[in-house]
Amino acid sequence: DKKMRGGKPEDTAGTIARLCGDVRRFGGAVFGDQCMVVEGDTLLHLLVRNDAHKDTVEACLRGGADVGAVNARGEQVLGLARKAAARSGQRRHHGPGASEEARERRLHAEGVVVVIEKYNARRNTSGRKRAR
Repeated sequence: DKKMRGGKPEDTAGTIARLCGDVRRFGGAVFGDQCMVVEGDTLLHLLVRNDAHKDTVEACLRGGADVGAVNARGEQVLGLARKAAARSGQRRHHGPGASEEARERRLHAEGVVVVIEKYNARRNTSGRKRAR
């Protein structure tokens, strides 16, 4: 449910992220520093931005999440997922298993992209605007 406040829609149902100084909120939840949040993120943005499992992302989409939603930076979920997949193969350390960890992260991120692309294609065939 959205009401107008100062010429901008106000999210009274708590379905988009809000930043108030150092406090990051989504609905009644307050996120810690380890969670990446951008003003206007939907739950789907938050899941993708914070490396949620593809089954969780798919459950959110099955529940009716808008795959074409745009946050305050103009980011769409599919674009975020593609960026995450491009970065995911980078090694985070140089110890034993670093290459295998990077490979697993890349496969996971690519799986999330496939899920989002599938829902985006369904959205496009229903006559809505295409997400980039």
